Amino acid sequence: MTYLTGKAVVITGAASGIGRALAQQAASEGARLLLADIQASTLEALAEHLRGSGATCHVLVTDT
Repeated sequence: MTYLTGKAVVITGAASGIGRALAQQAASEGARLLLADIQASTLEALAEHLRGSGATCHVLVTDT
């Protein structure tokens, strides 16, 4: 599916659960990602994994 190719996608709660699954799916469809969450280390680990797969991915650590 190429619906998201080149589109920017912002996902909050991206470090786990549904947010993480959405991030992985959007990355696999070619979206550029901005991922936000309060779990800094988990969020960065996800971003590195997605970047390793070729995704363009930026992170924003939010506060509580």
